Amino acid sequence: MHICFTAGSFPRGEEAVYTFVKEYVDAIADMGIQCSVIAPQSVTRVLMGRARMRPAKWHYITKGGNRVDVCQPRYISLSNHLAKNRMRRMAKVMQKAYQSLDKPVDAFYAHFWEMGILTTQIAGRLPVFVTCGEGLGGKLQLERSFDRRDVECALQKISGVVYVSSQNVDNAREAGLQKEMPYIVAPNGYQPDTFYQKDRGAVRRKLGFARDAFIVAFTGSFIPRKGVLRLSEALKNLQEEKLAEGERIYSVFIGKGKQQPDCGDILFCGGVAHDEVSDYLNAADIFVLPTRNEGCCNAIVEALACGLPVVSSSKGFNDDILDEACSIRINEMSVEEIADAIYTLYKDRALLERLSEGALKKAQTLKIQDRVGRIVAFIEETISRKS
Repeated sequence: MHICFTAGSFPRGEEAVYTFVKEYVDAIADMGIQCSVIAPQSVTRVLMGRARMRPAKWHYITKGGNRVDVCQPRYISLSNHLAKNRMRRMAKVMQKAYQSLDKPVDAFYAHFWEMGILTTQIAGRLPVFVTCGEGLGGKLQLERSFDRRDVECALQKISGVVYVSSQNVDNAREAGLQKEMPYIVAPNGYQPDTFYQKDRGAVRRKLGFARDAFIVAFTGSFIPRKGVLRLSEALKNLQEEKLAEGERIYSVFIGKGKQQPDCGDILFCGGVAHDEVSDYLNAADIFVLPTRNEGCCNAIVEALACGLPVVSSSKGFNDDILDEACSIRINEMSVEEIADAIYTLYKDRALLERLSEGALKKAQTLKIQDRVGRIVAFIEETISRKS
């Protein structure tokens, strides 16, 4: 089988964009399935200095020794106010890229709804599968990017949908995107050879952190939705109101963005290579992400794999990956609740250990290899039923 993936971007070298798509493609390629990728690149972003120009066609070899071919046709992207014109230009260059592939394609797989609509325009009679990872089901973006007729026509052509959470399904139904097509719910997965529990003392020595420090980890963009400043404020409140003399709670903030945390006792703040994130997680005692909205959060899944108890939102987007055995769920907008959850785990080491064990147990159900196995089986079964 030859699957052609379509995505809004794709990582190359040190440019860590859409790394989750590459991990997914790699895992499928290492199952022995031929994989190609079409990810258009914006000439406008290059000219404005926001991106580097990539080759129009390149390839790489996965860790498992399998080749993945990547097509990155160039297009001109203007203002978001002209989103529909931008989509038309993308469809044209994607069509040419598809026609340039060396071997026939058996199925397309698009990340996410927007790219799924475009992919139906180039796929002809070939099956198109879409993965839905957006927290709002993609409705708002689609309304800006396509005419309603184009969306409705595309929904008739989509062969199946992979949702990363049960709430994604509900959101897509409310948005009118989930019609009669088959679907499965498959939460995001992690690479067990990258994210796993390590010796905390050894990792702390490597990073220069104190062996007996209590450390809170955050991973994500420094933006309002992820709650980086709410966490920073919660840590400041703990330092000012609850911690006794001599008590300290440290933190590491992994990510980038305009909102910079300013609490005390920050051990690290900034971006790191994706394969280095595991060390920082393993150096921490707990993981806190007061996010307002997600599809299925990779950062949480990776923290679970490192054995970290998680403090995060009680909203439905976390229901498939978090429960009382591995997490404390809170109102992500309440600085007080965030602070109380952190303080509870700081004081109750028995609870911390129990949730850590629960995190590792939950992570066993979230390995990326198991996820892609389910998805490939879904694709094959769906195609078989329609043939």
